[in-house]
Amino acid sequence: MFDSLDEQIRMDDRRIPAKERMMRWAIVGIAALVVCAAVIIGVHFMS
Repeated sequence: MFDSLDEQIRMDDRRIPAKERMMRWAIVGIAALVVCAAVIIGVHFMS
């Protein structure tokens, strides 16, 4: 069961263009930075 799931995930990854994949990771990275900055600013204002 899990071997076929792993193969399906690999096949799905190949269908996504590299540019779109990089754009997704860039959005995830920017979102992570925004969340971290919000936490830092929130802690700073609380003190």
